[in-house]
Amino acid sequence: MSIEQSGINFNGLLKNPGILLSIICGIAIVIRLILVPYGLPVTLDAFTSYFWYALDISILGYLPNYTLAQSGWSEFISLFFMLISSDNLIDYMDLQRTISIILSSITIIPIYFICKKFFNRYYSLIGAIIFTLDPGIIINSTLGISEPLYILSLTLGILLFLNLNKKIVYLSFGFFAWATIIRPEGQFWFIAFSIIYFLRFRKKRKDLIMFLICLSIFLLILSPIVIHRIQCCDTDAIVGRVLIEMTNYVSNSTELNIQTNSNSYGPNFVDGLKLFGWSLSPIFIIFVPIGLIFIFRQFNYPNYLLIGIPVILSIPILYSVSIAPDTRYVYPLFPIFCVISVFGVKGICEKFQNKKMILSIVIIIIISGSIIFLDVKKVDFTEDTEAYEITKLLKNNIKGVNEGPKIIQYMQIVELENKWPFKETTGEQIKEYKIKTTSSLNYNTLNEFITSQKLNITHLVVDENESNPDYVLDILSNEDNFPYLIKEFDSLENYYNYHVKIYRIDYNIFDNTQN
Repeated sequence: MSIEQSGINFNGLLKNPGILLSIICGIAIVIRLILVPYGLPVTLDAFTSYFWYALDISILGYLPNYTLAQSGWSEFISLFFMLISSDNLIDYMDLQRTISIILSSITIIPIYFICKKFFNRYYSLIGAIIFTLDPGIIINSTLGISEPLYILSLTLGILLFLNLNKKIVYLSFGFFAWATIIRPEGQFWFIAFSIIYFLRFRKKRKDLIMFLICLSIFLLILSPIVIHRIQCCDTDAIVGRVLIEMTNYVSNSTELNIQTNSNSYGPNFVDGLKLFGWSLSPIFIIFVPIGLIFIFRQFNYPNYLLIGIPVILSIPILYSVSIAPDTRYVYPLFPIFCVISVFGVKGICEKFQNKKMILSIVIIIIISGSIIFLDVKKVDFTEDTEAYEITKLLKNNIKGVNEGPKIIQYMQIVELENKWPFKETTGEQIKEYKIKTTSSLNYNTLNEFITSQKLNITHLVVDENESNPDYVLDILSNEDNFPYLIKEFDSLENYYNYHVKIYRIDYNIFDNTQN
């Protein structure tokens, strides 16, 4: 029995899924805009890789003489950087976040049409809502990194692949090539869909031969970027990156971590599976298993695509999650999980007489679970905002500091803000910051660290970040035990909630204490 026959009549806007889809898309944008910390610089990969490369391209007007393994996102946002001219460097970072948010939000449109290949329009809207409200996707979209564009390109590729027109199917491999430029993991999606292609068209020899068109489209789109990468860096950063990773694993596989009695390099699949499971909370962990039951009951095309693709991709994804524990490696599978979840939602609703009430309950569960998990997972940027403000107050005599404290990630950004605008390429300036940072992790005592890094550090920065070594954390509560550390700044004395202290190292006193 269909939803229409069971009495689930969507009145008004519900009768026009196009309008409702636009509303859902608008809601997705609003939710993400509320959470994005505008005015706060992007950090980590969003800054050191994506932002820098995009800025270089926008300044030069062409690709610079270095590259990224994940250059597609930078190349995309550089087009927008060229359209603005601002005296504030942070405006470009805010634009980077905004583009990311918009891309994540409009991804619900192809997800809706993918669901339409399996369900009627009402259930397809549920698939769009699930993606819209997923907490991990929401938070990831505010960071200004590559996943939103990567997921959008993969989603478009899936949508085209499901088309009945074989010419459209061929074009889908162009989007998998685009995804590979954005992130090298896209090559595994090409492999996965190539396998599904041969399964789908296995009955006709002509169709199997026509796969050469798919391969040609894939290689044609990849070729300009690959040629540039090889010319400037002697690597394609795609297949070459996989080979390097395999070489590193083989070379280091015999080295054991003494504490864990496991390989010091390579994946920990147990931890990877745990993180994979956590990434599915709260919606997918409920509805995906239920949906799989109903898919296996009708295991034909295109249903087996929903099983085959995640299975084929499970090894590279679990490897990535195990090497670098981050749930974002799982997010590209979420469009497929949305479809599988709708199978679960539909299966549950059809078990009851009052389908309208059950569907309403399911939607309430989806919304409530998303709100709760989003509240748990969302980042409080209060400390980051204060750390950024404090960094702008630092004295100019700082030449080198220890890594670890939160304000360190903003020091180089503030330095660059003071130099902006640049009139020529900026990439090489990453190595020319006035403030050098040095890791303090490989030392047992503060004396040992300072002694070995005399030429590199002038100050110590100490906050309550647990990633700091114990001997650094000890300074916060026992600073009187270190007469050679001259306190120049204490955030609590300046009415900040984020606690950080900055000490100048007096090497004359330090040398005397060592004699």
